Amino acid sequence: MNVAWRVRGLALLSLCAVGTASAADGSGNRHSAEASATKVIALSRAVVFCTLAIAATTAAGWLTGTGPHPLVVISVLSGALVAGLAGFAFSAVAGALLLHWATPLAVVPLLLACSITTQLFSIAKLRRTMQWRRCVPFVIGGLVGIPFGAALLRDTDPHRFGLCLGAFLITYGTFMLLKPGLVVRGGNCLADAACGVLGGITGGAVAFPGAAPTIWCGLRGLPKDIQRGVVQPFILAIQVATLVYFSRLGILTSATIASYLVYAPAVLFGTWLGLSLFDRVDDAAFRRVVLIFLIVSGASFLF
Repeated sequence: MNVAWRVRGLALLSLCAVGTASAADGSGNRHSAEASATKVIALSRAVVFCTLAIAATTAAGWLTGTGPHPLVVISVLSGALVAGLAGFAFSAVAGALLLHWATPLAVVPLLLACSITTQLFSIAKLRRTMQWRRCVPFVIGGLVGIPFGAALLRDTDPHRFGLCLGAFLITYGTFMLLKPGLVVRGGNCLADAACGVLGGITGGAVAFPGAAPTIWCGLRGLPKDIQRGVVQPFILAIQVATLVYFSRLGILTSATIASYLVYAPAVLFGTWLGLSLFDRVDDAAFRRVVLIFLIVSGASFLF
């Protein structure tokens, strides 16, 4: 009798184990199916947004009488994607091509206008992580540096300045990739303001104000959300101030505004795509991404 009950018990346990395994397999299959469906939906959304961006860019070109150049669309789209992911480097990536077919006086205002769009989009998406108070010293210093950068753009050869900046960014980015654990402890408002001055100079000269604050925040080992919360409001404030300053100098023209309207849809799509990728990286990966884009930005100024 005891043997029979033991056999029945073992059989019951076996059935329970099989049922549990089947349920686990079913749960795993459901999770796999849900993950696949999520990827398909994300890809579909990207395709739809890309199609809308291309259509809007074409329509804007038709309305303004300025046909969009495919290479310019690609460069602007790439720069916006990088800016959405890393929070900076739109002007360096997009300008790498644009500066080969137009003068800096024509390209820099366009880069500023498009970059302002990426910053507004990103700040709206990440508004809860913005560090408005922490970026005040950077902005004050940046406002001081803008006139010096504008003088470099108008009165000297900005290409030479870009060569020096590019060499520095490549050297720094490579060194920090090899020494990922290097962190500067401390820091104060004066150091932040000094970085802001450098950002204002590079913003006025080559439309790239984010390099110095990005390097400083990276050296201090700030998490990715805080780093973007400091750098992005600074970039936005300095680029808006620079564009206003350019308008007073007569550098900002109606042709710049027409070109901006043509390429704005591509800028918005690229930024959206970059922000989607930003949500998928951790602090360590974000640090590597920033350093790699600093190197890429530096290389863009050399060629």
